[in-house]
Amino acid sequence: VGYSSRTGCTLVACQAAPCLDDSHQQGPARCALYVKRELLQAEVPVDDLVGGPFECCAVRIRLEGGDTTVASVYIRPQQPWDPRCLRQLAHRLGKEFLLCGDVNAHHPAWGGRRTDSRGREVRDILQQLGLVILNTGADTFVRRGRQATSTAIDLSVATEGCRYAWTPLPDTWGSDHLPILLSPFRGKAPRDREYRVVDWRVYRQLFKQDTASRDLLQLVADSARAATVITKVQQGQPVPDIQHLALRAARRRAERQALSKALPELWTAFRKADAVCRRHARRRRKQGWVSVCVSIDRSRNGTRAWRLLKCLLMVPRAFNQVQSLAVHLSITAADLAEQLADQFAARDVAQLPALPPPAALPCPASCHHPGWVAVQVQELCSEPIRMHELVVALEGSKRRSAPGADGITFQMLRNLDGAGRQRLLAYYNDVWSTGVLPESWRTAVVAPILKPRKKATALSSYRPVSLTSAPCKVMEKVALERLEWIADQLGFFPEQQTGFRRHRCTADSISDVVATLEDAKSCGDVAMLLLLDVESAFDGLPHEIVEAALDRLGISGCLRGFVTAFLSGRTFRVRVGRETSQPRDITAGVPQGSVLSPFLFNMALAGLPSSLPTDTRFPVRCSVYADDVALWARGPRRSIPAIRRSLQAALDAVIAYLGGIGLKVSATKTEALLIHPRAAARAYVRRLSVGNRSLPWKLTVKYLGLTVDHRLTWIPAANAVVTKVRRVQGAIGKLQQRGRGCSTKWALRLNQAAASSALLYAFPLVTLTPARRSLLEGHHRGAVRAILGLPKCSPVAATLAEAGEWPLSLRMLQRALGHIDRLHRAADGRALLERLRSQPGSRMGGLCLLYHQMVPDPPVPVASPPPHHRPPEVHLSLDGATKRRTPAAALQQAATCKLQEQLRGCLQVFTDGSVMPDGTAAAACVIPSWATSRQCQLPFPASSTAAELAGLHLAADLLAENLPTEPVAVLCDSRAALQTLANHRRAGLTGSLLASKFRALTASGASVSFHWLPSHVGIAGNEEADTLAKA
Repeated sequence: VGYSSRTGCTLVACQAAPCLDDSHQQGPARCALYVKRELLQAEVPVDDLVGGPFECCAVRIRLEGGDTTVASVYIRPQQPWDPRCLRQLAHRLGKEFLLCGDVNAHHPAWGGRRTDSRGREVRDILQQLGLVILNTGADTFVRRGRQATSTAIDLSVATEGCRYAWTPLPDTWGSDHLPILLSPFRGKAPRDREYRVVDWRVYRQLFKQDTASRDLLQLVADSARAATVITKVQQGQPVPDIQHLALRAARRRAERQALSKALPELWTAFRKADAVCRRHARRRRKQGWVSVCVSIDRSRNGTRAWRLLKCLLMVPRAFNQVQSLAVHLSITAADLAEQLADQFAARDVAQLPALPPPAALPCPASCHHPGWVAVQVQELCSEPIRMHELVVALEGSKRRSAPGADGITFQMLRNLDGAGRQRLLAYYNDVWSTGVLPESWRTAVVAPILKPRKKATALSSYRPVSLTSAPCKVMEKVALERLEWIADQLGFFPEQQTGFRRHRCTADSISDVVATLEDAKSCGDVAMLLLLDVESAFDGLPHEIVEAALDRLGISGCLRGFVTAFLSGRTFRVRVGRETSQPRDITAGVPQGSVLSPFLFNMALAGLPSSLPTDTRFPVRCSVYADDVALWARGPRRSIPAIRRSLQAALDAVIAYLGGIGLKVSATKTEALLIHPRAAARAYVRRLSVGNRSLPWKLTVKYLGLTVDHRLTWIPAANAVVTKVRRVQGAIGKLQQRGRGCSTKWALRLNQAAASSALLYAFPLVTLTPARRSLLEGHHRGAVRAILGLPKCSPVAATLAEAGEWPLSLRMLQRALGHIDRLHRAADGRALLERLRSQPGSRMGGLCLLYHQMVPDPPVPVASPPPHHRPPEVHLSLDGATKRRTPAAALQQAATCKLQEQLRGCLQVFTDGSVMPDGTAAAACVIPSWATSRQCQLPFPASSTAAELAGLHLAADLLAENLPTEPVAVLCDSRAALQTLANHRRAGLTGSLLASKFRALTASGASVSFHWLPSHVGIAGNEEADTLAKA
């Protein structure tokens, strides 16, 4: 991490000396400090001391529990300076410090051959401050040329407590100053890097061998700890470059000869040797970076590629920002943990009046089977957790996640065998039935995270992120699935709520807001947009509000007991490094970082849209994404006062609603935007107000990452995205190294993930001018050309075809139509689609009309089955064999072995689907033991997966006609079709209907399982079904 001094401001109009405005560009710095990122460090503010010829910078570093400040100083030669600057700097550096720099002063005290006035002034200041001069008298500066001289003008001083050995290096490395090495007297402690690897086979054996009746989760943690292999590797010096060492030695010999004899030809020889040494160093540096970039292709999952790209894009900072804050405040890590804990715990809990419990929400009128839904809700609230729910929760957990207070990770739970998972399920059901959570589940370890674009030197700049127990998160996933199904069936959430909901995303809120603004602009109307900021939304929500929302949802039984126990009696500890604070009680809020928190917060804000007044002259719309609330209204220009009154009434209603649930709107962070045909209207249109504070009409506001300007030109948004895209493209160019680094495939993947995703986030939803769209297209094509190494004049179509890319305009169109298609699949997306269609002046309004011309029969929402219903039994593997890597003979042998051994005694049903050359599709089903078959042809063009699903539908129909008594094994050669059936809760209409058919067969007493078999390997039943499908 680099720190540099401030110099003169480059702006002519700025007369400040020194200039402390961060927005002003500074001139080239003359002194700097570089500190390793893994060290705890904090910059010491000394910018106000810079002035005239004096420049300085300082960093405080914590080593082995003690703080030492290192300062770098530069004083320009032959210019008058103020000695008080050096004295003030020493007083600001603290008790123990080390000061080095080029003072351009001569004095025998540090090795000078003469004494000048600056040297005497510096010597007097050092004596007054009681500082120790570390110089040994050796020369530190070498002047080359005909009048070659050497002297000591670089000074190193320290306090009495800092004991360092001062040694000038013999090689100048091409500079006119000798590098100075300062070594502590206690020596350099060797650094070791520790690696921890868990042997999961040993872990499962230890878990199985333990028969003691101790806590199951403690057994999991102890088994993983005992199976962990710890390896320490000493970090030594890299392998030296022999050629580079030889060149440096030759340069030193040439320099010594030139200094001793002072001949011009010897200085010429030195400069040549120095040039050769520099070229070799640059070449080796480039070769080392190229070797790092080439290693990207050897990475399996691309982790190294994303890590390198992130390092190139981000500003270098210290690794441990929180611990560096302790260095800045000159306190210990334990004291900092206590201060952060006091700040995070100091939440004003709103005193809410006691209200009667609300009535449970009835089934909506659109529900076709209210009695069945009521029964399912009751079962979900009371029935124990099923094994398939636990498996789904474990498989959906992250492989790499920080553990909570109990030290258990998801990997430990995922690596349990069948018997271990049964014990884990019994443990969960015991917690589920009793409603008593382990103490470690209700204790959170809070990791302070620096907020974006905030100063790292303030306590208020850190956000608490709770690291909760991994076993508790697994149980939260199970409870969340049940809660979401109940909320979807009862229509609990309004359609304006788009955050943390299935089939909804930020694009819904952005398109809802932008479509109204653009349609108002096209019609010459006025629109007003209000973006509200809720203070400490997640941390300040009272638990009584969450309990009332659960009452309204009708949650009872074990599910209600678990959620109530999850919220009550919680504590947290703040962790800073290896220090943790004393526990603090949590009396309000939902823990950030837990699985249930977003859903519980959404429940509290579900009533916000209904709180808006409906008797206003102009209707006010709202959109809620987590704690981001947007209000807007539109109308003709002559009705601006009425529009403002309507929006102000809605704002007051929202403030009252949030106050009723214990939350508060931040007046300083709430923003207002006026869309008016006249740009000067901002000056005379009356403002909105939050309490006693009026909200000025902004030129630009940012909503969910999109910058909206008052003229809807989208120029500020495009400029921000183009800046980001250019930075990404520059970083990718460094990784490619003109074809010598990472491969083109990886460069294209990084460009799509980091640059194209920024272009495709919100721009597909807005109306861009042809010039703006052409500019973005040019940046996209330029990036592709640079990655492929093509000239700027290369043809566009051929360039995109070579890269496998689409034009940006087509990708924007595809992304926007994809959002419309997704809204058709959402249960409550119809209302937003109707609003978009009613605004043809906007981009999304026009694309809705285009979508309905292209898709006359749009998809419909499909309700998922209750999560406690057992999913179909699907087997997607064949003893580790794969169609791509396993020879056909081995595949045939493995398939035959499975049919004759594992599936012996089962009714074997073979299905297959085929796509004809003319685009039509057909499917077939064959039951050899019954000598029965069935074939059908799809009346529309379809994919091979759709044809395979049709074959599975034929199998369900055949089995329903004659219910078998023996177990049934349905054999299919399409993994995609079987995966659709396995993930039927997220599949479309075809997959859901298919799962319903087989669920009905299971309820009738049939035992059905599904198995994947490779195609065209000589399996008789599969070949017969394939022939029948192609007939």
